[in-house]
Amino acid sequence: MKVKNAGPSYEKRGVLFLKVKRMSIESELIMRLLIATGLGLLIGMEREYKLRFAGMRTHALVCLGAAAFSSVSIYVSSMDPSLLVRTDFARIASNIVVGIGFLGAGVIFKTNNRINGLTTAANLWSISAIGMMVGFGLYQLALSATAIVLFLLVIVGFFEKRYFPHTRLGKNFYKYHNK
Repeated sequence: MKVKNAGPSYEKRGVLFLKVKRMSIESELIMRLLIATGLGLLIGMEREYKLRFAGMRTHALVCLGAAAFSSVSIYVSSMDPSLLVRTDFARIASNIVVGIGFLGAGVIFKTNNRINGLTTAANLWSISAIGMMVGFGLYQLALSATAIVLFLLVIVGFFEKRYFPHTRLGKNFYKYHNK
């Protein structure tokens, strides 16, 4: 199936599919899934390096799943141009966010008066948004968001550890300061 001009509704929706005549829609959807998986693996490597519970596979799968749901919703609605008017892509996105919220809650836990896993949960939430961006064809936005997430995890994490070590101690702040 080659990419065809779907009329004015195709233009109003923005760049949902690349306008490459030689690439089929299925090939582009596969490319989107591969890009999403790569971006998820990239961010997951940082979490894996820090020995967090959600590592490379989890981040890649979350990003892949979000991209797959987003891409399929566009693909199914583009099969019949009359459906494009009735399809609400925001419903797909909102349900992805709800599902990731449930998944993120599973990585947050409390031990010894400390709460762990908040950054990982927020990271899973961000990675699902990156997957949705790729799924909707917003490649530059997805690459920018990936760079920002990596900046926050690596660079800001380094400064946080070096200059604000007491924030990681929670209630043990006073024990740390009175040494």
